[in-house]
Amino acid sequence: MGKYSAVKIRKDANSLIVFDLISERPYSGEELASRVGLTRKAVWKMIKKFREYGIVVEADKRSGYRIIRKPKLNPFDVAAIAFKNLRELVDEVWYYKMVDSTNDAAKRHRKPSILFFAEVQTSGRGRLGRTWSSGPGGLYFTITLQPKIGLEEVPKITLLTGLSVAKAVNGKIKWPNDVLIENKKVCGILCEVQGEMERPLVIIGVGINVENELPRDLEGAGRLVDFSNYDVISVFNSVLKNFYEHYLKFERGEWEHLRKEIIELCSTIGKNVRIQLPSGKIEGFATDISKEGALVVDGKKIFAGDCIHLR
Repeated sequence: MGKYSAVKIRKDANSLIVFDLISERPYSGEELASRVGLTRKAVWKMIKKFREYGIVVEADKRSGYRIIRKPKLNPFDVAAIAFKNLRELVDEVWYYKMVDSTNDAAKRHRKPSILFFAEVQTSGRGRLGRTWSSGPGGLYFTITLQPKIGLEEVPKITLLTGLSVAKAVNGKIKWPNDVLIENKKVCGILCEVQGEMERPLVIIGVGINVENELPRDLEGAGRLVDFSNYDVISVFNSVLKNFYEHYLKFERGEWEHLRKEIIELCSTIGKNVRIQLPSGKIEGFATDISKEGALVVDGKKIFAGDCIHLR
């Protein structure tokens, strides 16, 4: 699929079992083959694949194989975290060293229940086609889901994703799709849809500035490491854990509970705002998020738009 190659790991992959085992203690090739029901040659191919991703596997003639060092980011740790936290929501992880954008990869593949993860995006983007700086050290991933909802419900998924990130990093939600810390944008969320109106494929993209370098001319942006001691893997783990909890509440019809949490963490509420719409702009005082997920400004419901907090 194009010029970007991914490591594709399914939930039931033997490589995950072997990775987990030799992360704990040494195992001989014979032991590993017996545990996963493969030949020793197949186990050796797995070890070789681990090494291709910078994972240092010690091979001792007496004790066997053992992982002694690994990169902070690697496909197998990322997949293990995704499957542990998202459970039945995700069946497969696609891990890219580099991709144009995880959302674009998801749109090309057109299937639900996959998490796309990238170390670097060459064409990361946010709402309205804006560029999202996506160098090494940031967190970039997309989840594809096919919930039993109509298109009008998708903005709620954007908001519950923002809630998941905000709670993970002690941030605030800026309606409709940003997370701020001390008024600095550290996260952007881009939800897109494909397919039928009655049950669309929902593509949920998340970009978080963790310890990546930001362009000097990028105003209003911040990184998590500028505020506290964060790393990509721990943030990824926390966000997915929160997302699973919130998404299940959404599926169970508990939107009102989620809405109250979102309002509590929404920095837009109680501010004078300007909303840029295709037909013009609206200025006023933001008082609420409606049951539909719209921002209420001077009594009017705004369902989408570029929101600016006014001083």
